[in-house]
Amino acid sequence: MKENKISIIKEVNKNKIINLLANNNEMTKFDIANILGISIPTVTTNINALKDMNIVDELESTIYTGGRRPKVIHFNPNSRISIGIRIALNYIDIVILNLRKEVIYSESHNIKFVEFDDFMNWSKERIDFILKENNIDKKNLLGVGISIPGIINKESNIIEYTNVGMSDVNLNSYINKYDYNLYYDNEANLSLLSEKNYIDDINKQSLLFLSINIGLGGGIVINNEIYGGGSGRAGEFGHMKLMGKTNDYLDDYLSTCNIVKTYNNKSKDIKIKTFKEFSNLVDMKDELALDLINIVIERLSYCIYNLMVIFDPSSILIGGEFSLLLRPYKDLIIKLIQDDIKLPYLKNIDILFSKNCKSDLIGAALLPLEDFFKLDLQNI
Repeated sequence: MKENKISIIKEVNKNKIINLLANNNEMTKFDIANILGISIPTVTTNINALKDMNIVDELESTIYTGGRRPKVIHFNPNSRISIGIRIALNYIDIVILNLRKEVIYSESHNIKFVEFDDFMNWSKERIDFILKENNIDKKNLLGVGISIPGIINKESNIIEYTNVGMSDVNLNSYINKYDYNLYYDNEANLSLLSEKNYIDDINKQSLLFLSINIGLGGGIVINNEIYGGGSGRAGEFGHMKLMGKTNDYLDDYLSTCNIVKTYNNKSKDIKIKTFKEFSNLVDMKDELALDLINIVIERLSYCIYNLMVIFDPSSILIGGEFSLLLRPYKDLIIKLIQDDIKLPYLKNIDILFSKNCKSDLIGAALLPLEDFFKLDLQNI
């Protein structure tokens, strides 16, 4: 029991030091010991271990005040990296983050996969190429996170449905197939994981996130923790029915692909292929595009109203590619919601918009980093 307690204390101290250094450019051992309330010998032991891992260096300070220059501990943010991959309808995005969660590399490919196995084989080849081109040793890769645009059953680890055609995929068959750790999650949960880094503590306590891309997904934060539900499916707001009809789901109105399809069905002259083209038509005050946006805003206000009544969140966060188009209509969305509210405590609506329409890509890359920085005592 005594040895186990000592091991736990060592792991706790190492974790504290890594997290402290990750948020500072350089620190002295005295500073580390003073801030964390631990002894200099304890700091020295942990720093030596981190030096062996190349996570820190011990250098002379660049600040000179006379006499002998003090030694400082310098954090090496690029000593470990994490990769995120985002599957979209007709393209794949890849990003690399360092230990400070900074983007150090990104690329995008206009490519579409129907089979998940083909996507995974392509991803492995692409990751090997990127690491080689950037002179990154694979042993310094913490892992690869993948953003899935659909429903994942967390109990069986099966992708049940996606908006890109990849469905009924057993993720267990890929876990040990590659020489790096693999992570997966729903795109909305990953967007929320990313967005939490930029949201203040008050809004983090009770938050609803709507991710509007090729489908409408969502995330729920309760007491600063992402709520997944009984099987990890919580937040699939796009599958809510509006009028009880067979094909009248919220997803039919609030998604980038369906708005393009609806425009083409209603337009006699203009035909478009992408959501970007639809956004341009809105900017050009195209009458049909503006009519469709008004419908979207109306349906979105219904959705937010119902979610507020159920969850009473401190704030609503709207993200995804569609959010960029909706941002100028924030005041109108709030007005439509307030016009219907009968409960006085719901009158104060705080609607936020995502800073990055590809936040799920960053969230995917954050998964291995979250694992690296969290305190893991399971094997002690």
